[in-house]
Amino acid sequence: MARLWTLGIVLLVCILERSNAGEPCSDLKYCIHPSQCPETQQIIYRSIDTVFCNDFQVCCKIEEKEDEDKKPSKDYSQCGVSNSEGLGFLLQTSEEARPGEFPWTVAFFNKGQYFAAGSLLAPGIVLSAYHIMNEVNLEDLRIRAGDWDLNSTRETFKPQERSVARIESHEDFRIRTGSSDLALYFLETPFELADHIRTICLPESDTSFEGKECLMSGWGKKNFTDENFSTVLKVADLPLVNFTDCQSRLRTTQLGNTFHLPESLLCAGGEENEDACTGDGGSSLFCPMTEDPSRYVQVGIVNWGNGCGKKGIPGVYTDVLYFRDWIRQKMTSVPEVSPPTRSKSPQLMGNYRK
Repeated sequence: MARLWTLGIVLLVCILERSNAGEPCSDLKYCIHPSQCPETQQIIYRSIDTVFCNDFQVCCKIEEKEDEDKKPSKDYSQCGVSNSEGLGFLLQTSEEARPGEFPWTVAFFNKGQYFAAGSLLAPGIVLSAYHIMNEVNLEDLRIRAGDWDLNSTRETFKPQERSVARIESHEDFRIRTGSSDLALYFLETPFELADHIRTICLPESDTSFEGKECLMSGWGKKNFTDENFSTVLKVADLPLVNFTDCQSRLRTTQLGNTFHLPESLLCAGGEENEDACTGDGGSSLFCPMTEDPSRYVQVGIVNWGNGCGKKGIPGVYTDVLYFRDWIRQKMTSVPEVSPPTRSKSPQLMGNYRK
């Protein structure tokens, strides 16, 4: 009988304290049956000094739920941000990039078949080489962002694909030499930026990357003699090579002693089995920023080479810094569209990496 009187007093106090079955006892806790306490909230067993609950109740913390509409959206405006640890845990070899590691890298498809790559400068603008459009019609071209393994959906993120509305190529492009080999691809609708889809930075006018260790990522062949392209995004560590040194090295190849490297090109690589290769055409060559090594700036576009991964023979890239002003001007203007080149790529300069 005494127990019932005690229970009645406790219940009455709980009512007076606004703590009856789910009503807050204080600003931080409320009494509720244990089975109704959400698993995400920490159970606080009743303390008679602070909270009044009956024998069948416990206290739960009150969690202030953030209003979804008031949640700030993630800012993807900063360029050159990589996902150094990858997005999601997937096994890869040392020559493969982590999933989502280089979120500016995009894949080019011709009638559903991968053939080249590029980089995202803005949600609706892709930078790549122009020679890759040899024998490719604009209406057959699709660009995919945010992919890693082109032949599976095992990633934790979803890629996006877009059609291309127009192409702006450089007016001085020469297919025989690879000079001025670059173009901007304007998408019909922009990509939606996300953790796995971001933009790459352009270099500043006073920046020097000579001697820097840089990277190249693409889905080209791993070896020159391979029959197929890589299905998983590759990464290669490539040191930049001095212009004069590069020209001298290239003169030791079938190009001959009189070869002159166009000033709009630069070189990287020269280490055995570490190179861009066929199918990497248009891919970006990028280096860590001096002021922030966790971010990257694009310095080159995969152009051509003599085989792949030959010791002492670097690969040749379009110099992005050389064309920085042209790129920026074209990104903000609406010039006339030039038709893609249809002629065959000659072999005099080596092999275009398409």
